[in-house]
Amino acid sequence: MKKKVLLWIQAALCVLLFARLASVFLGIYLEGSAARAAGDVTARIFTREKLGQGLLRALPLLASNIAFLLCCLAAGLSGEKAGRPVLTRSLARDPSFFLMRPSAVGDSSRSSAVLRAALLVLAALLIIHGVFNGSLLDALYKAINICTECIGLG
Repeated sequence: MKKKVLLWIQAALCVLLFARLASVFLGIYLEGSAARAAGDVTARIFTREKLGQGLLRALPLLASNIAFLLCCLAAGLSGEKAGRPVLTRSLARDPSFFLMRPSAVGDSSRSSAVLRAALLVLAALLIIHGVFNGSLLDALYKAINICTECIGLG
């Protein structure tokens, strides 16, 4: 019973984080669109400053989500499928095969859960770094150019 309650709390925290980030991005978009509609042609919808302020508002929820995840990992909470044999999975269908491989020494489900949590934190940090160093706008401009070339508008 305790395990299910903790999993429900973790799911609720993830949904709240998603809703918070979605509201941040929607707010930035609506604010920038309103500025453009008011006649300011030079107004940019997404800027680093606006994105940084929005992400700072979502940071406490992200930190609580990560803290709760680490507490669950420390308590030994893992998914339902952690005890299943890994060799029955097809590599073509499941790319997480390499993260789920049991180790020869120690508790394999706990070590793979810690590895996945560390990779999640590292990915989040790299995404945040990419947003703040301007890579987000570069990727957006490249995507716009590719789409307009494919459709034939550019």
